Amino acid sequence: MAVLPRTVVYAQADDLLVYNPIAQTARTAAVKSAEVISYKDYVGVYVRAKVMRTFLDAFTNAAQVHWHLDGDLYLASFKQSSQLCKALFDNKGGLIYAIQYGTEKNLPRDVRRLVHYAYRDYRITAVSEVDRTDKKAWVINLQTANRLIVVQVLDGALEELYNYKTHF
Repeated sequence: MAVLPRTVVYAQADDLLVYNPIAQTARTAAVKSAEVISYKDYVGVYVRAKVMRTFLDAFTNAAQVHWHLDGDLYLASFKQSSQLCKALFDNKGGLIYAIQYGTEKNLPRDVRRLVHYAYRDYRITAVSEVDRTDKKAWVINLQTANRLIVVQVLDGALEELYNYKTHF
């Protein structure tokens, strides 16, 4: 059985062609050795060398990287330290933002204390760290049996973004 690497890179002038698998299907041991996985199962995205350089410098431990192109913006979806991450780059290699998705254990102690003090009866269910070049914010989902609240912590200030009733 022919095995393709998760990311194939083809250098051309100033750009890199990165292949992302469309779908990864489970293969059994009974697969014939003559079977070949076609490149039609992959979608190619040209990633500028400047963008790739910035990505590799900023995220040295990135794994399972998938690239998406939207106009002049490059979105990398990947895992780093077992956390799902996304990073958006402009076509000159500038990092616009990076998001890491996690749990309460990924919160800094001071942010966790601030949230627990303000929302004592709520459980932290999801955490997103949004990192821009000039600021870092935490977006936190809090939940009880019948409420869901989304808060943001930016520069030590807690702000409630959404407050939903989950049971009517």
